[in-house]
Amino acid sequence: MPAGLSITLACGQMGSILMIARRAGQAGKENFLANHPAHFYLERGIVLKTIQHLIKQIMDFAIVGVIATVIDYTIFVFIYNLLGWHYNVATVIAFSLSTIFNYWASMKYVFKSKYAKEDRHREFMIFVGLSIIGLILNVVLMRFSVETLQIIPNIAKILVTGVVMVFNFVTRKLLLEGRSSLHED
Repeated sequence: MPAGLSITLACGQMGSILMIARRAGQAGKENFLANHPAHFYLERGIVLKTIQHLIKQIMDFAIVGVIATVIDYTIFVFIYNLLGWHYNVATVIAFSLSTIFNYWASMKYVFKSKYAKEDRHREFMIFVGLSIIGLILNVVLMRFSVETLQIIPNIAKILVTGVVMVFNFVTRKLLLEGRSSLHED
């Protein structure tokens, strides 16, 4: 059996690919998977590295998100409670400042930018646009959850935050991160 195919069976489709490859290898067709895209990943152990990288990235994303939330809330409380400004003004200022922090921390600690330094303004605008879409999605899903589904607002907020977090992570990963980020670690 070829060395690249001696990997233990993985779940789902990867397991099926390996079973077919083993049968083909036994039938004397050693190069059955040589040109298959999955062969490269299986043979070099990149699947495991990719999963480990993704888990680390999600953890870092969650940490940055928690810090950004604390910043957002702290600024809101300061402006609304201590300065006495209108809560909408406090919300906009707090959201704006926490988004700037979130951009800086996300691009420094979570994602590897696909943009050159001279195009970082474009990257920042995409980040802000995605943040605003996430905010709108948050408001729409909260309203739907509370008014239509009759979910208690505190519970709805937890569920909606999870959905919006996935949206934020996936869209930022797809639109801001370069493809080679895994190999630059």
